[in-house]
Order: sequence, then structure tokens, then C-alpha cells
Amino acid sequence: MLVKTRYLIEGRILSKEIRGLSNRPIMYEKTIMTRQLIEALQAFLITEVSVEKTLIDGKRFLPKEVMDPEWDEMEESLDFTDFYLKSVQTSKRLFKNWQAGSKAEVAMIRLIMISLMDKALEEPGNTLKLHHYCNKEDYVYHHAISMD
Repeated sequence: MLVKTRYLIEGRILSKEIRGLSNRPIMYEKTIMTRQLIEALQAFLITEVSVEKTLIDGKRFLPKEVMDPEWDEMEESLDFTDFYLKSVQTSKRLFKNWQAGSKAEVAMIRLIMISLMDKALEEPGNTLKLHHYCNKEDYVYHHAISMD
């Protein structure tokens, strides 16, 4: 069964090995997924993997249909400006969570930045207008997103 990495949970078993860009295995077939391994997959920007239909404890598992519908919809439907502004707000939320003691979500930040760069390449003229959207309260977040 092919599953997006963001829907993986601990205890899933890989049914095929995962290879990186260098064509070397990152993880081998029959690897039991842990939180750290799932985060590693996300850090390597692996978007989907093949897994067994059962968990390590023998229970069947069906992944959630949509785990983060807001980001999925945003990535596909928004123009560059809306996408940029939504990226700033998502970045702000992630930073505030980190400040409050949560773990830094590096994979999500990378997803935001790579998606924004893809949008910028589609509409390159819009990057020159980013300074218009900045305000005093959110300057740090705008700066972080617009400089990457």
C-alpha cells in the first residue's frame, strides 16, 4: 500500500526499501517505523512510501484521508501572493509553537520553503513585490520567508 509520509504512524512496516537521490538505500524493506524514522523520511523530502497493510502488532491500519487539508488545498489553488501570505502565517504559527516548547517542525518548514520556491519560479515577477505585504508586527516572519 502506498502511503504519504505525513500519514505514517509508528509501527508501520515498510514493504519496499526507500532509495535516495544517490540510489543508495535510506531504509530497508521490513523496517519498522518509529517517530525518528518518520521524521528522517520527511527531512529527506520523501513524500510517499510502500507499507504493509498491518501494523507491527497485527492490527490493520487505514491512513487518514487528509491530515493537513489546509496546506494541501493552499499548495494547489492559491496564487503566489496568497501562497506567500499563508506561508508567513504558517511559519509564524510553527515559530510560536517552538517558542512555547514544542519540537521544531523542520520537515514542515522545508515543505513551506520548497513549495514557495516552486511558486516563485512559476511567477518570478511577484518576488519583487513582497515588501508591500510586510508589517511591523510580523516583520520577523516575513523576513524569514522572503529571504529564503
